[in-house]
Amino acid sequence: MNDPFYLKEETKAHWQYAIKQARTDRERYFNWIKDEINIAVSLINKYDKIYILGGLGSKLISASPNLHNQFMEGYVGQDMEQEEKEKIVEDDEIEVILEYAINIASASPNSNAGITPTEENILEIKAQLSKIKMNIGFYEMSSEYPKDGTEFDHWLKVSVMEDAMHVRGDGYQSHISEIYEETFSFHNDFLQQFYGFNSSDIFNTIKRLDLLIASKIGNAFGGSLTHRRFLQWSDEKGKEAVTKEMISPGNHFMQQFVSDNLDLYDEGHPEGPSLLPLDYIEGYNRLFWVIPKTEKEKKIFNLLSHCFGDNSEFLKGKFGGFILGDSVSQTKPLIIIEDKFYCFSLSLPFRNIFNITANLLQTADSVYYEHSFKGNSFANSRDNYIERKTKSLFEKFLPEVEFYHSLKYNIEEDGLAKEPELDILGIGKRYNLHHRS
Repeated sequence: MNDPFYLKEETKAHWQYAIKQARTDRERYFNWIKDEINIAVSLINKYDKIYILGGLGSKLISASPNLHNQFMEGYVGQDMEQEEKEKIVEDDEIEVILEYAINIASASPNSNAGITPTEENILEIKAQLSKIKMNIGFYEMSSEYPKDGTEFDHWLKVSVMEDAMHVRGDGYQSHISEIYEETFSFHNDFLQQFYGFNSSDIFNTIKRLDLLIASKIGNAFGGSLTHRRFLQWSDEKGKEAVTKEMISPGNHFMQQFVSDNLDLYDEGHPEGPSLLPLDYIEGYNRLFWVIPKTEKEKKIFNLLSHCFGDNSEFLKGKFGGFILGDSVSQTKPLIIIEDKFYCFSLSLPFRNIFNITANLLQTADSVYYEHSFKGNSFANSRDNYIERKTKSLFEKFLPEVEFYHSLKYNIEEDGLAKEPELDILGIGKRYNLHHRS
Protein backbone atom coordinates (compact mmCIF):
# COMPACT_ATOMS: atom_id res chain seq x y z
CA MET A 1 0.00 0.00 0.00
CA ASN A 2 1.30 3.45 -0.91
CA ASP A 3 2.01 5.95 1.84
CA PRO A 4 -0.23 9.04 2.04
CA PHE A 5 0.95 11.97 -0.05
CA TYR A 6 1.02 15.41 1.56
CA LEU A 7 1.70 18.74 -0.10
CA LYS A 8 4.73 20.60 1.17
CA GLU A 9 4.00 23.79 3.07
CA GLU A 10 5.79 25.79 0.39
CA THR A 11 3.55 24.26 -2.29
CA LYS A 12 0.45 24.98 -0.22
CA ALA A 13 1.54 28.58 0.15
CA HIS A 14 2.00 28.93 -3.60
CA TRP A 15 -1.49 27.55 -4.25
CA GLN A 16 -3.05 29.79 -1.63
CA TYR A 17 -1.30 32.83 -3.12
CA ALA A 18 -2.44 31.89 -6.65
CA ILE A 19 -6.05 31.41 -5.53
CA LYS A 20 -5.97 34.73 -3.68
CA GLN A 21 -4.68 36.52 -6.77
CA ALA A 22 -7.29 34.84 -8.97
CA ARG A 23 -10.03 36.02 -6.60
CA THR A 24 -8.70 39.57 -6.45
CA ASP A 25 -9.75 40.46 -10.00
CA ARG A 26 -12.06 37.79 -11.36
CA GLU A 27 -13.13 39.85 -14.36
CA ARG A 28 -9.55 40.39 -15.50
CA TYR A 29 -8.78 36.67 -15.19
CA PHE A 30 -11.98 35.77 -17.06
CA ASN A 31 -11.20 38.20 -19.89
CA TRP A 32 -7.66 36.82 -20.13
CA ILE A 33 -9.09 33.31 -20.60
CA LYS A 34 -11.43 34.63 -23.30
CA ASP A 35 -8.44 36.21 -25.07
CA GLU A 36 -6.59 32.88 -24.94
CA ILE A 37 -9.65 31.15 -26.42
CA ASN A 38 -9.65 33.66 -29.27
CA ILE A 39 -5.98 32.88 -29.91
CA ALA A 40 -6.81 29.16 -30.10
CA VAL A 41 -9.69 29.84 -32.49
CA SER A 42 -7.41 31.90 -34.74
CA LEU A 43 -4.71 29.21 -34.74
CA ILE A 44 -7.18 26.45 -35.66
CA ASN A 45 -8.86 28.55 -38.36
CA LYS A 46 -5.48 29.42 -39.88
CA TYR A 47 -5.07 25.97 -41.45
CA ASP A 48 -7.05 23.23 -43.13
CA LYS A 49 -8.99 21.78 -40.20
CA ILE A 50 -8.85 18.25 -41.56
CA TYR A 51 -5.12 18.18 -40.83
CA ILE A 52 -5.36 19.96 -37.47
CA LEU A 53 -7.95 17.47 -36.21
CA GLY A 54 -6.12 14.65 -37.95
CA GLY A 55 -2.89 15.59 -36.20
CA LEU A 56 -4.55 15.54 -32.80
CA GLY A 57 -6.50 12.39 -33.72
CA SER A 58 -3.28 10.58 -34.61
CA LYS A 59 -1.88 11.51 -31.20
CA LEU A 60 -4.94 10.01 -29.55
CA ILE A 61 -4.34 6.76 -31.46
CA SER A 62 -0.68 6.78 -30.33
CA ALA A 63 -1.80 7.24 -26.72
CA SER A 64 -4.49 4.52 -26.85
CA PRO A 65 -3.51 0.99 -25.80
CA ASN A 66 -3.85 -1.90 -28.23
CA LEU A 67 -2.29 -5.35 -28.49
CA HIS A 68 0.49 -4.13 -30.77
CA ASN A 69 1.79 -1.17 -28.76
CA GLN A 70 1.47 -3.19 -25.55
CA PHE A 71 3.61 -5.93 -27.10
CA MET A 72 6.16 -3.34 -28.23
CA GLU A 73 6.69 -2.25 -24.62
CA GLY A 74 8.60 -5.48 -23.99
CA TYR A 75 10.12 -5.91 -27.43
CA VAL A 76 13.89 -6.30 -27.75
CA GLY A 77 15.44 -6.52 -31.22
CA GLN A 78 17.84 -5.01 -33.72
CA ASP A 79 15.32 -2.49 -35.10
CA MET A 80 14.70 -0.79 -31.75
CA GLU A 81 14.88 2.72 -33.19
CA GLN A 82 11.90 2.04 -35.45
CA GLU A 83 10.06 0.07 -32.83
CA GLU A 84 10.25 2.95 -30.35
CA LYS A 85 7.73 4.72 -32.57
CA GLU A 86 5.34 1.80 -32.14
CA LYS A 87 5.18 2.03 -28.35
CA ILE A 88 2.29 3.71 -26.59
CA VAL A 89 2.77 7.44 -25.99
CA GLU A 90 1.71 8.55 -22.53
CA ASP A 91 -0.69 11.48 -22.90
CA ASP A 92 -3.52 11.69 -20.38
CA GLU A 93 -5.19 14.78 -21.83
CA ILE A 94 -5.13 14.26 -25.59
CA GLU A 95 -8.66 12.81 -25.77
CA VAL A 96 -10.13 15.88 -24.07
CA ILE A 97 -7.93 18.24 -26.12
CA LEU A 98 -9.10 16.60 -29.35
CA GLU A 99 -12.77 16.93 -28.35
CA TYR A 100 -12.16 20.59 -27.52
CA ALA A 101 -10.46 21.15 -30.87
CA ILE A 102 -13.37 19.48 -32.72
CA ASN A 103 -15.84 21.76 -30.92
CA ILE A 104 -13.89 24.90 -31.86
CA ALA A 105 -13.12 23.78 -35.41
CA SER A 106 -16.75 22.93 -36.18
CA ALA A 107 -17.94 26.35 -34.99
CA SER A 108 -16.92 27.97 -38.29
CA PRO A 109 -16.36 26.98 -41.94
CA ASN A 110 -13.10 25.43 -43.10
CA SER A 111 -12.03 28.69 -44.76
CA ASN A 112 -8.38 27.77 -45.26
CA ALA A 113 -8.79 24.35 -46.85
CA GLY A 114 -5.59 23.31 -48.58
CA ILE A 115 -3.23 25.02 -46.13
CA THR A 116 -1.45 22.14 -44.41
CA PRO A 117 -0.01 22.73 -40.92
CA THR A 118 3.37 21.47 -39.78
CA GLU A 119 3.91 19.29 -36.74
CA GLU A 120 5.03 22.42 -34.86
CA ASN A 121 1.74 24.14 -35.74
CA ILE A 122 -0.26 21.19 -34.44
CA LEU A 123 1.76 21.07 -31.20
CA GLU A 124 1.29 24.82 -30.73
CA ILE A 125 -2.49 24.40 -30.95
CA LYS A 126 -2.38 21.43 -28.57
CA ALA A 127 -0.37 23.45 -26.03
CA GLN A 128 -2.73 26.43 -26.33
CA LEU A 129 -5.82 24.28 -25.72
CA SER A 130 -4.11 22.60 -22.77
CA LYS A 131 -3.32 26.00 -21.24
CA ILE A 132 -6.93 27.12 -21.62
CA LYS A 133 -8.24 23.88 -20.11
CA MET A 134 -5.96 24.22 -17.10
CA ASN A 135 -6.91 27.86 -16.50
CA ILE A 136 -10.64 27.27 -16.82
CA GLY A 137 -10.24 24.60 -14.16
CA PHE A 138 -8.29 26.97 -11.92
CA TYR A 139 -10.82 29.76 -12.54
CA GLU A 140 -13.55 27.50 -11.16
CA MET A 141 -11.37 26.20 -8.34
CA SER A 142 -10.61 29.74 -7.15
CA SER A 143 -14.22 30.92 -7.25
CA GLU A 144 -16.00 32.00 -4.09
CA TYR A 145 -18.31 29.63 -2.25
CA PRO A 146 -21.86 29.44 -3.64
CA LYS A 147 -24.36 31.79 -2.02
CA ASP A 148 -25.57 30.22 1.24
CA GLY A 149 -23.19 27.34 0.45
CA THR A 150 -20.38 25.70 2.37
CA GLU A 151 -16.83 24.64 1.62
CA PHE A 152 -18.20 21.17 0.84
CA ASP A 153 -20.68 22.61 -1.69
CA HIS A 154 -17.80 24.39 -3.41
CA TRP A 155 -15.63 21.29 -3.39
CA LEU A 156 -18.46 19.17 -4.82
CA LYS A 157 -19.13 21.64 -7.65
CA VAL A 158 -15.44 21.92 -8.54
CA SER A 159 -14.95 18.14 -8.39
CA VAL A 160 -17.80 17.53 -10.83
CA MET A 161 -16.47 20.16 -13.23
CA GLU A 162 -12.89 18.93 -12.94
CA ASP A 163 -13.99 15.39 -13.74
CA ALA A 164 -15.93 16.59 -16.77
CA MET A 165 -12.95 18.62 -18.02
CA HIS A 166 -10.10 16.22 -17.37
CA VAL A 167 -11.27 12.65 -16.80
CA ARG A 168 -11.96 10.08 -19.50
CA GLY A 169 -11.88 6.34 -19.07
CA ASP A 170 -11.93 3.30 -21.30
CA GLY A 171 -14.82 1.68 -19.45
CA TYR A 172 -15.73 -1.95 -19.91
CA GLN A 173 -17.06 -2.43 -23.41
CA SER A 174 -19.00 -5.54 -22.44
CA HIS A 175 -20.69 -3.62 -19.63
CA ILE A 176 -21.52 -0.66 -21.89
CA SER A 177 -22.83 -3.04 -24.56
CA GLU A 178 -25.08 -4.80 -22.07
CA ILE A 179 -26.53 -1.60 -20.61
CA TYR A 180 -26.98 -0.05 -24.04
CA GLU A 181 -28.83 -3.07 -25.40
CA GLU A 182 -31.07 -3.33 -22.35
CA THR A 183 -31.84 0.40 -22.40
CA PHE A 184 -32.73 0.77 -26.07
CA SER A 185 -33.95 -2.65 -27.22
CA PHE A 186 -37.47 -1.76 -26.04
CA HIS A 187 -37.46 1.12 -28.54
CA ASN A 188 -36.20 -0.82 -31.56
CA ASP A 189 -39.63 -1.05 -33.18
CA PHE A 190 -40.02 2.72 -32.99
CA LEU A 191 -36.52 3.33 -34.40
CA GLN A 192 -37.09 0.80 -37.18
CA GLN A 193 -40.41 2.34 -38.13
CA PHE A 194 -39.12 5.93 -38.15
CA TYR A 195 -35.53 5.56 -39.41
CA GLY A 196 -35.31 2.13 -40.97
CA PHE A 197 -32.70 0.88 -38.48
CA ASN A 198 -32.60 -0.06 -34.80
CA SER A 199 -30.29 0.40 -31.83
CA SER A 200 -28.23 -2.70 -32.73
CA ASP A 201 -27.52 -1.17 -36.14
CA ILE A 202 -26.37 2.05 -34.45
CA PHE A 203 -24.13 0.12 -32.06
CA ASN A 204 -22.53 -2.01 -34.79
CA THR A 205 -21.99 1.01 -37.05
CA ILE A 206 -20.25 2.99 -34.31
CA LYS A 207 -18.18 -0.01 -33.27
CA ARG A 208 -17.03 -0.51 -36.88
CA LEU A 209 -15.50 2.99 -36.99
CA ASP A 210 -12.49 1.67 -35.05
CA LEU A 211 -11.79 -0.89 -37.75
CA LEU A 212 -12.16 1.61 -40.60
CA ILE A 213 -9.55 3.94 -39.13
CA ALA A 214 -7.12 1.57 -37.43
CA SER A 215 -6.90 -0.64 -40.54
CA LYS A 216 -5.06 2.22 -42.32
CA ILE A 217 -2.29 2.61 -39.73
CA GLY A 218 1.09 1.73 -41.20
CA ASN A 219 2.27 -0.89 -38.75
CA ALA A 220 1.65 -4.56 -37.93
CA PHE A 221 -1.51 -3.70 -36.01
CA GLY A 222 -2.98 -1.77 -38.93
CA GLY A 223 -1.92 -4.48 -41.37
CA SER A 224 -3.73 -7.16 -39.39
CA LEU A 225 -6.93 -5.12 -39.44
CA THR A 226 -6.55 -4.48 -43.19
CA HIS A 227 -6.40 -8.25 -43.58
CA ARG A 228 -9.59 -8.58 -41.54
CA ARG A 229 -11.33 -6.10 -43.86
CA PHE A 230 -10.04 -8.04 -46.85
CA LEU A 231 -11.49 -11.30 -45.53
CA GLN A 232 -14.84 -9.62 -44.85
CA TRP A 233 -14.84 -8.13 -48.36
CA SER A 234 -13.88 -11.45 -49.92
CA ASP A 235 -16.69 -13.31 -48.13
CA GLU A 236 -19.26 -10.68 -49.08
CA LYS A 237 -18.24 -10.43 -52.76
CA GLY A 238 -17.79 -14.15 -53.18
CA LYS A 239 -14.99 -16.19 -54.70
CA GLU A 240 -16.81 -16.66 -57.99
CA ALA A 241 -17.31 -12.90 -58.55
CA VAL A 242 -13.67 -12.16 -57.64
CA THR A 243 -12.37 -14.82 -60.03
CA LYS A 244 -14.62 -13.63 -62.84
CA GLU A 245 -13.30 -10.06 -62.56
CA MET A 246 -9.70 -11.33 -62.49
CA ILE A 247 -10.31 -13.03 -65.86
CA SER A 248 -12.14 -10.09 -67.41
CA PRO A 249 -11.32 -7.23 -67.33
CA GLY A 250 -8.21 -8.66 -65.64
CA ASN A 251 -8.23 -6.92 -62.26
CA HIS A 252 -6.11 -8.58 -59.59
CA PHE A 253 -8.09 -9.39 -56.44
CA MET A 254 -6.11 -6.78 -54.46
CA GLN A 255 -6.97 -4.14 -57.04
CA GLN A 256 -10.61 -5.14 -56.70
CA PHE A 257 -10.36 -4.87 -52.93
CA VAL A 258 -8.97 -1.32 -52.90
CA SER A 259 -11.39 -0.25 -55.65
CA ASP A 260 -14.24 -1.25 -53.35
CA ASN A 261 -12.50 0.30 -50.32
CA LEU A 262 -11.23 3.63 -51.61
CA ASP A 263 -9.97 4.79 -48.21
CA LEU A 264 -7.23 2.16 -48.64
CA TYR A 265 -6.40 3.28 -52.17
CA ASP A 266 -3.42 5.43 -53.13
CA GLU A 267 -3.09 6.32 -56.81
CA GLY A 268 0.69 6.22 -56.40
CA HIS A 269 0.46 2.56 -55.34
CA PRO A 270 -2.72 1.17 -56.93
CA GLU A 271 -1.71 -2.49 -56.67
CA GLY A 272 -2.99 -2.97 -53.11
CA PRO A 273 -3.85 -1.36 -49.76
CA SER A 274 -1.74 1.66 -48.84
CA LEU A 275 -1.22 2.19 -45.13
CA LEU A 276 -0.19 5.44 -43.46
CA PRO A 277 2.28 6.31 -40.69
CA LEU A 278 0.66 8.21 -37.84
CA ASP A 279 3.11 11.10 -38.28
CA TYR A 280 2.38 11.51 -42.01
CA ILE A 281 0.39 14.76 -41.92
CA GLU A 282 -0.49 14.78 -45.62
CA GLY A 283 -2.22 11.41 -45.16
CA TYR A 284 -4.71 12.50 -42.48
CA ASN A 285 -7.38 13.26 -45.08
CA ARG A 286 -7.40 9.53 -45.88
CA LEU A 287 -6.58 8.08 -42.47
CA PHE A 288 -9.71 9.53 -40.84
CA TRP A 289 -11.99 9.17 -43.87
CA VAL A 290 -14.65 6.55 -43.12
CA ILE A 291 -16.84 5.06 -45.86
CA PRO A 292 -20.22 3.48 -45.07
CA LYS A 293 -20.60 -0.05 -46.40
CA THR A 294 -24.38 -0.16 -46.92
CA GLU A 295 -27.23 2.26 -47.51
CA LYS A 296 -28.39 1.68 -43.93
CA GLU A 297 -24.93 2.49 -42.62
CA LYS A 298 -24.80 5.60 -44.82
CA LYS A 299 -28.09 6.78 -43.34
CA ILE A 300 -26.68 6.36 -39.83
CA PHE A 301 -23.48 8.18 -40.83
CA ASN A 302 -25.56 11.09 -42.15
CA LEU A 303 -27.59 11.35 -38.95
CA LEU A 304 -24.39 11.23 -36.86
CA SER A 305 -22.62 13.94 -38.89
CA HIS A 306 -22.29 17.70 -38.78
CA CYS A 307 -20.46 20.20 -40.99
CA PHE A 308 -17.88 22.83 -40.20
CA GLY A 309 -19.94 25.84 -39.13
CA ASP A 310 -22.83 23.87 -37.60
CA ASN A 311 -21.42 24.31 -34.09
CA SER A 312 -21.35 28.12 -34.11
CA GLU A 313 -23.27 28.33 -30.82
CA PHE A 314 -20.26 26.85 -29.04
CA LEU A 315 -18.37 30.16 -29.36
CA LYS A 316 -21.30 32.45 -28.49
CA GLY A 317 -22.31 34.01 -25.21
CA LYS A 318 -20.43 34.93 -22.05
CA PHE A 319 -18.94 31.46 -21.69
CA GLY A 320 -18.52 30.86 -25.42
CA GLY A 321 -15.54 28.64 -26.15
CA PHE A 322 -15.36 27.25 -22.60
CA ILE A 323 -14.49 23.59 -22.68
CA LEU A 324 -17.70 22.42 -20.95
CA GLY A 325 -20.03 24.17 -23.40
CA ASP A 326 -22.70 22.20 -25.24
CA SER A 327 -21.61 20.97 -28.66
CA VAL A 328 -23.24 19.22 -31.61
CA SER A 329 -20.33 16.75 -31.55
CA GLN A 330 -21.85 15.08 -28.48
CA THR A 331 -24.67 13.68 -30.62
CA LYS A 332 -23.14 14.09 -34.09
CA PRO A 333 -19.47 13.03 -33.67
CA LEU A 334 -18.71 12.62 -37.39
CA ILE A 335 -17.87 15.54 -39.68
CA ILE A 336 -18.97 15.55 -43.30
CA ILE A 337 -16.69 17.39 -45.74
CA GLU A 338 -17.49 17.50 -49.46
CA ASP A 339 -19.70 14.39 -49.21
CA LYS A 340 -16.99 12.48 -47.32
CA PHE A 341 -17.41 11.36 -43.71
CA TYR A 342 -14.60 11.85 -41.21
CA CYS A 343 -14.15 10.44 -37.72
CA PHE A 344 -11.24 12.19 -36.01
CA SER A 345 -11.76 10.66 -32.56
CA LEU A 346 -12.01 6.91 -32.06
CA SER A 347 -13.44 7.52 -28.59
CA LEU A 348 -16.05 10.24 -29.14
CA PRO A 349 -18.77 8.20 -30.93
CA PHE A 350 -18.71 5.21 -28.59
CA ARG A 351 -18.45 7.35 -25.46
CA ASN A 352 -21.59 9.24 -26.51
CA ILE A 353 -23.58 6.32 -27.88
CA PHE A 354 -26.31 6.72 -25.23
CA ASN A 355 -26.70 10.44 -25.98
CA ILE A 356 -26.64 9.75 -29.72
CA THR A 357 -29.45 7.20 -29.61
CA ALA A 358 -31.54 9.21 -27.15
CA ASN A 359 -31.18 12.25 -29.41
CA LEU A 360 -32.44 10.24 -32.39
CA LEU A 361 -35.54 9.27 -30.38
CA GLN A 362 -36.13 12.88 -29.35
CA THR A 363 -35.63 14.17 -32.91
CA ALA A 364 -38.06 11.60 -34.28
CA ASP A 365 -40.88 12.29 -31.81
CA SER A 366 -40.52 14.53 -28.75
CA VAL A 367 -43.77 13.18 -27.25
CA TYR A 368 -42.57 9.58 -27.52
CA TYR A 369 -39.21 10.64 -26.09
CA GLU A 370 -40.75 12.30 -23.03
CA HIS A 371 -43.44 9.72 -22.26
CA SER A 372 -42.07 6.39 -23.50
CA PHE A 373 -38.31 6.79 -23.25
CA LYS A 374 -38.09 9.02 -20.18
CA GLY A 375 -40.34 9.18 -17.14
CA ASN A 376 -42.24 6.40 -15.39
CA SER A 377 -45.43 6.10 -17.42
CA PHE A 378 -44.00 3.38 -19.70
CA ALA A 379 -42.86 0.20 -17.95
CA ASN A 380 -39.76 -0.14 -20.13
CA SER A 381 -38.70 3.52 -20.05
CA ARG A 382 -35.08 4.41 -19.39
CA ASP A 383 -35.84 5.66 -15.87
CA ASN A 384 -37.71 2.50 -14.91
CA TYR A 385 -34.98 0.34 -16.42
CA ILE A 386 -32.29 2.14 -14.38
CA GLU A 387 -34.29 1.55 -11.20
CA ARG A 388 -34.70 -2.16 -11.98
CA LYS A 389 -31.05 -2.55 -12.94
CA THR A 390 -29.88 -0.78 -9.80
CA LYS A 391 -32.18 -2.93 -7.71
CA SER A 392 -30.78 -6.11 -9.29
CA LEU A 393 -27.22 -5.00 -8.54
CA PHE A 394 -28.06 -4.26 -4.91
CA GLU A 395 -29.66 -7.70 -4.66
CA LYS A 396 -26.37 -9.24 -5.79
CA PHE A 397 -24.36 -7.18 -3.30
CA LEU A 398 -26.77 -7.75 -0.39
CA PRO A 399 -28.59 -11.07 -0.99
CA GLU A 400 -30.08 -11.11 2.55
CA VAL A 401 -31.89 -7.83 2.01
CA GLU A 402 -35.31 -7.52 0.39
CA PHE A 403 -35.42 -4.64 -2.09
CA TYR A 404 -38.40 -2.78 -3.49
CA HIS A 405 -38.57 -0.03 -6.11
CA SER A 406 -40.94 2.73 -7.21
CA LEU A 407 -42.62 3.06 -3.82
CA LYS A 408 -45.00 5.96 -3.31
CA TYR A 409 -45.85 7.38 0.10
CA ASN A 410 -47.89 10.26 1.46
CA ILE A 411 -46.52 13.27 3.29
CA GLU A 412 -47.64 16.78 4.13
CA GLU A 413 -45.45 19.84 3.61
CA ASP A 414 -46.55 23.39 4.44
CA GLY A 415 -50.12 22.18 4.72
CA LEU A 416 -50.05 20.55 1.28
CA ALA A 417 -50.54 16.82 0.72
CA LYS A 418 -47.81 15.29 -1.48
CA GLU A 419 -47.07 11.83 -2.87
CA PRO A 420 -43.34 11.49 -3.51
CA GLU A 421 -41.76 8.31 -4.80
CA LEU A 422 -38.89 6.31 -3.35
CA ASP A 423 -36.83 4.74 -6.11
CA ILE A 424 -35.40 1.87 -4.07
CA LEU A 425 -35.92 0.64 -0.51
CA GLY A 426 -34.00 -2.20 1.11
CA ILE A 427 -35.19 -4.01 4.24
CA GLY A 428 -33.01 -6.53 6.04
CA LYS A 429 -32.74 -8.06 9.52
CA ARG A 430 -29.11 -7.06 10.04
CA TYR A 431 -29.35 -3.63 8.43
CA ASN A 432 -30.79 -0.32 9.50
CA LEU A 433 -31.41 1.40 6.17
CA HIS A 434 -32.34 5.04 6.11
CA HIS A 435 -33.62 6.64 2.95
CA ARG A 436 -34.38 10.12 1.76
CA SER A 437 -36.56 10.91 -1.24
